[in-house]
Amino acid sequence: ISNAGPTYQHRSFDPGNVYSVPWASGSTGIAWNPKYVKTPPTSIADLWNPAYAGHVGMMSDPQEIANFGLFKIGVDPETSKQKDWEAAAAVLKQQRSAGIVRQYYDQSYINALSKGDVWITMAWSGDIFQQNLSAGTNLQFIVPKEGGTIWTDNMMIPKYAANPVAAMQLIDWYYQPRMAATLTEAINYITPVPAVQDIIKSDAASAKGSDKATLEAVATSPLVWLSAADYARLKNYVPITSKNQSTFYGIFQPVVAG
Repeated sequence: ISNAGPTYQHRSFDPGNVYSVPWASGSTGIAWNPKYVKTPPTSIADLWNPAYAGHVGMMSDPQEIANFGLFKIGVDPETSKQKDWEAAAAVLKQQRSAGIVRQYYDQSYINALSKGDVWITMAWSGDIFQQNLSAGTNLQFIVPKEGGTIWTDNMMIPKYAANPVAAMQLIDWYYQPRMAATLTEAINYITPVPAVQDIIKSDAASAKGSDKATLEAVATSPLVWLSAADYARLKNYVPITSKNQSTFYGIFQPVVAG
């Protein structure tokens, strides 16, 4: 974990990485298809723009839409309370009832955005990078000014694991910069190990043909290497516990179900 960047060493849900360490990371922001959206969006409010009615994509995951509803009302998800959740759900329901939302999507939003069924949508940074790289699209992505979400897929060891030492060795292996670079080159999501970027640049310099172009894109993309300004705007999810879980989902699940 000493190879991890500071952002990934101090997660609010696990201070000091006592129980978990990041495997890979990403951000949830706004993506758009410039064929249909001519003015680049900057704000969460663009997802409520009536000019895009029927062509806005929202995510079906309650945690994801909760964050964006909270950003819309100016509340940090990490410090939000039940009254904030209710207010956020209300603006999300208003967005839906106004006919703004085309659909609440799982990862299939990327196809809808590429085809033009959706013009602007909540999106994951890695999806946009991969789609542009593989399909030759020109989809755009931003972290809106009010905030976006930073998330991590985490590695954890079960309490009664049969081989905990081997598990720790595997985690250490992933945090070797060379191994972390290989992972990033394969999945194109954000790595928690900053030293990886120079390794990928070196790999790109020695590569040939299509591999060279791909590695150069991975090594330089702002979707893989977020700027300091983007990091500063990214927030964590609402802290969900056994005590507030049913209340939280009871507030936000009806937004999607409706």
